[in-house]
Amino acid sequence: MWDLRPYWSRDRSGTLGPVQTNDRAVTVLTPSECLDLLSLASLGRISISIDALPAIVPVQFMLLDGSVIFRPVGGGTTASHGMVVAFQADQLLAPQPPWWSVTLQGVAHLVLNPDELIGAQSAPEGAWVGGSDAGHWARIEPGTMSGRRFG
Repeated sequence: MWDLRPYWSRDRSGTLGPVQTNDRAVTVLTPSECLDLLSLASLGRISISIDALPAIVPVQFMLLDGSVIFRPVGGGTTASHGMVVAFQADQLLAPQPPWWSVTLQGVAHLVLNPDELIGAQSAPEGAWVGGSDAGHWARIEPGTMSGRRFG
């Protein structure tokens, strides 16, 4: 079982370092490391509220200028405009470590200015899965961000 506590542990000398669990290190990532890892992924999960109930919806995404850009694919993700949301992406199924997970919280906004999407629209053909909201784009600017590297 992994220790997912969001802090560094102190060794006997008082020095901060990675949390050790099951003889494997859990390293707390810096925001810069989190963004580097997010730039390698393309599938994540957005946590939103639909009718006052929590929902977790998988979304295809890309990192653009430090923000998460995604095309809402139904499930209420278009309705997340102006709401505080959580987003998570990971690489936990790789056959070998290191595995990682990054979570961020921020406000989701529909992108109304096409100039903001130049990088997203230049993605290779077929890179974005369509859906009922395929004409819309959303952006999450991270307010808080945390990440862990395992193994």
